[in-house]
Amino acid sequence: MASTGEEPLVIDEYDVVIVGGSLAGCAAAINFGRRGFRVAVLEAHRDPAFYKRLCTHLIQPTSLPAVQRLGLDSPIEAAGGVRMHTSFWTPVGWAHEHSVADLGRHGYILRRSVLDPLIREMASATAGVDLVLGAKVRALHRTGSRIDGVVAHVDGAERTVRGRMVIGADGVNSRIAEAAALPARLSPNRRASYFAYFRNVPIPEGNFRVWLMPPDALGLINSDDGLTLVSMLVDKQRVPDLLEGKEDYFRRRFAELPDPPDLSRAERVSDIIGTKDRPNVTRLRIVRPGLALVGDAALAADPLRGVGCGWAIESAEWLAETTADALATGDPDRLDSALRRYQRTHRRQLWPQQLVFNRNSRQAAPPPPVRKLLATAAADPYVAERFWPVIQRTASAKTLLSRRVLAAVRRAGGGRLDGWRIPEPMASSRPELFIDQVE
Repeated sequence: MASTGEEPLVIDEYDVVIVGGSLAGCAAAINFGRRGFRVAVLEAHRDPAFYKRLCTHLIQPTSLPAVQRLGLDSPIEAAGGVRMHTSFWTPVGWAHEHSVADLGRHGYILRRSVLDPLIREMASATAGVDLVLGAKVRALHRTGSRIDGVVAHVDGAERTVRGRMVIGADGVNSRIAEAAALPARLSPNRRASYFAYFRNVPIPEGNFRVWLMPPDALGLINSDDGLTLVSMLVDKQRVPDLLEGKEDYFRRRFAELPDPPDLSRAERVSDIIGTKDRPNVTRLRIVRPGLALVGDAALAADPLRGVGCGWAIESAEWLAETTADALATGDPDRLDSALRRYQRTHRRQLWPQQLVFNRNSRQAAPPPPVRKLLATAAADPYVAERFWPVIQRTASAKTLLSRRVLAAVRRAGGGRLDGWRIPEPMASSRPELFIDQVE
């Protein structure tokens, strides 16, 4: 995607031009539109019902306040979205998030086939927002060194869409980031990710069950319309067996789990979808004069963490909060200063977690202190009451450093964690980027 200074015949003027009409792009459009700005959302797909297939559709509890401020919570629930609470299997028993009675925060589970069209409809209904489907962005437009629009192919014609700010919301393989010379740093992931939807899968407690079976992680996630997402993150060495066995492999692996789910009546109702390699993507810079990245275009984490949907919505909100006042003045220098503040906010909020994810995605299992903490949260209500708020980012991790918590963790260690058998570390390798689908 090259930059251009040439003007096609048709020129549109907006305050904000957003490339990408999925979660991050539509959340940004809603936030800016409600602040009185004129916004163009350029989406390459023509179908308003298109959705991201390679996503397990979690919105983590950490993102609930941003979801509520966006006004997305009520539509999610009206569409059948499920309030999410997590349970982790440990060798000493289950750690249940919902067992902590005073936790008021929850996540949401709603299939992307429902969620994506829903937020797209919200964006297009927001005053000042124009959703342009079938708009294939070919280049960034610059005046001097400043990015001030894009050149897109729309309805058989080249159009320059000008804006005081351009937002790249076009996903992990962002062409906007590439055109703006905002390179990605890839961190290898030792696990491959595959999932499918099933019907008639009972989950006895909670609605999101995770078995950490190093180096693998297997999960069941109750979703809307009575469906359950059956998910596997498996060591890459297991991928040939998975692809050969397909559904039988799924059923066999879950049958081998401790406290296994009953899949005898389960019916698969979707393709098995996945990726053999999904490295974490971190960009050292996510802004240029006149441009910012949001969502996966800015940063993409290990699928094991399930944070992508929430981070898309949060980053869109941070961008609007930090730049709206400067954008309203029309002063480019003030806007660029605000964009740099957005970048600092994004780093402060997400980089500490991303750096941990980058390290852990290379490892076979969570570090020993984390495994001990999980096991203790399963057995000790006092520790559980402090553990889950930290996971939800409603409390500082420092609360887990109290003498009482540390003493409980020490008591819970030792041989009781033998159920976590840890294989050899992952050898470093150059990540390969490709996606496949199994019928």
